[in-house]
Amino acid sequence: ERAMVMLGGGGGGAPPQRGAAAPAQGAVAGGQAGGQAGGQRGGGGPGGGGPGGFQIPAVNLIPAADLPDYRPPFAQQSALGDMDGLLWVRTSAAPGTEGPIYYVINTQNEVVDRVQIPQGRQIAGFGKGGIVYLGFRDTEGKARIEITRWK
Repeated sequence: ERAMVMLGGGGGGAPPQRGAAAPAQGAVAGGQAGGQAGGQRGGGGPGGGGPGGFQIPAVNLIPAADLPDYRPPFAQQSALGDMDGLLWVRTSAAPGTEGPIYYVINTQNEVVDRVQIPQGRQIAGFGKGGIVYLGFRDTEGKARIEITRWK
């Protein structure tokens, strides 16, 4: 027999404790709405939540005017430095059947190569002389490292 877990309230939740923080304004989903519905059925209280008084945190929405008009060419934390002084920058290309693409940039800010990592692999580190350590999971689910040269 399966137990059903309700997130964000309903009847039977404990009333809010004295001194508990009120939900953020606009956080109607879950806590307040579920608590009010629970109060109408005779259980719970405003924001009482479900088992243990669980409340869904408020969502922080970004105004549309602050969003970019295009997809950024690079994602956050997408730059890696190797042991030969080169910068590897992962592009934010849409995921497909191929693996991630990195641009390799030298100290003169020139793109010296474009490297595509095999699907299912990610860069785990670098060694001297163009050595790249790639991490992956084998068919048994075990984490593995393989060593290759990029050039």
